[in-house]
Amino acid sequence: MTDFAIIREIVSVYERNDWILRIFALRRQTRQKLGSTIAEAYPAVPIADSVTDAAWFSRKAGNASGVWEIRHLGETPYALLTEIDGSQRDTETTLREFEQRLQSALESRRTS
Repeated sequence: MTDFAIIREIVSVYERNDWILRIFALRRQTRQKLGSTIAEAYPAVPIADSVTDAAWFSRKAGNASGVWEIRHLGETPYALLTEIDGSQRDTETTLREFEQRLQSALESRRTS
């Protein structure tokens, strides 16, 4: 289970490196346990249901598009990076696809 202290530390590291916290993607059980604490600490950040516990961060790339990174919210550091410059619908589709990819990668790391 994800711990709030880990979440706070991860967010702090990304913010120090000029990333903007965009979305928390949480499993149901994590949302039930920590959702209100996260919402109080980060009131402007939406919390979405997800297959894994992660946070989405973004920042501008050299060209006008945005770079997004999904970071696993756990003791095992793991992240995936993508460039998004499409419509709102394309962005949401890409974010969901990357959440699934993160979950698959984490599962394969646990079994190897």
